[in-house]
Amino acid sequence: MTANTARFFESHHSADTPVAARTAVAAGNGGNTECRALAAGLIECCMDNSPANQGALKKLMYPLLQRHFQHFPGQRPLQPGLTPLDTIKLWLYQGGNSRLVDSLALTLREIAAETMEKHPEHFQEVFKRLRGHASTAFLHDPDFPLGDAALEALTKTLELPVELKVVEGGKTLHQRTRYPDNQHTPLIFLRKENGALKVELKHAATFARLATVQTQTPPPVGIAPAHPMSDIRHAIDTHNKALLSMRDKTRNSLKVMLDAKEIDARALLTLCIHARTEARAPAHAGTRNGSDAFFAALENAPAQNDLSALLIEAIARGVSLGEVSLETLFASLESSDTKLANAAENRIQAKP
Repeated sequence: MTANTARFFESHHSADTPVAARTAVAAGNGGNTECRALAAGLIECCMDNSPANQGALKKLMYPLLQRHFQHFPGQRPLQPGLTPLDTIKLWLYQGGNSRLVDSLALTLREIAAETMEKHPEHFQEVFKRLRGHASTAFLHDPDFPLGDAALEALTKTLELPVELKVVEGGKTLHQRTRYPDNQHTPLIFLRKENGALKVELKHAATFARLATVQTQTPPPVGIAPAHPMSDIRHAIDTHNKALLSMRDKTRNSLKVMLDAKEIDARALLTLCIHARTEARAPAHAGTRNGSDAFFAALENAPAQNDLSALLIEAIARGVSLGEVSLETLFASLESSDTKLANAAENRIQAKP
């Protein structure tokens, strides 16, 4: 048995091995779909044991498995000294992948729920669906859908780079989102095909029944108490008031500068360009593709048609959301490429 186990743990990949094509595998349509997709992706990364990913996986999987053993102590391996990657492989060797996907997905669910409870202001759309409930217990229920907010929560908390692309009618759209930011090469590739989430895998046959076969996994133990919804609502309201106050303060300051001719529309355009290039990954779920819907939910404001007003609003929103600081923008204004600003201004004016 020892010899077989050692041979199982050996990597048969070399630096010259071509990258296998990925096949999209459905992750199911239940409330825990996103967590199941990420669990399958992580397990395959450990199976693949790519030299390029080993460092990132070791950093990611050790704390994740320690958390997993808190919720599923019976899955802690008896063999001492196993690395996280060897632990995953041993599980697969002993019991198959279905049980591992199900239990690891539940651990990921707990991490996502706790992240949302800790930062409710960043996941306001999720908590809107909990109106009428006394606590956040539903967040921990794997039948309650979290949607893309689960990806936001888990990729940030675990520092897990993921790419999500959208496919409609068999055609891949230009919409590709990288979580938690664009700075890291993705470990896991997801696709949303006609609204259904799939995970792209090299070993698709191993996970062919991911969407249909679910084991009778016992619920995780050691779950933290749910938070009262009154505390969640208070945290969100306090945050939103501060956010709108910062937005209004920034907007008013820029308007005063514009009226005093200290800046003009071209300078505002330059600030917008720098805001887009310097912006950090959005902290608020649902604002990656624009903040119009987010702010519309906070207030009823008339639409702006004036170019300067639109630019001011865009800058003020970015500052209030914490994506960029106004000080950073003004510091870069003098050294900005005016040709870039002119070109962008011409494109805007050329639009019908």
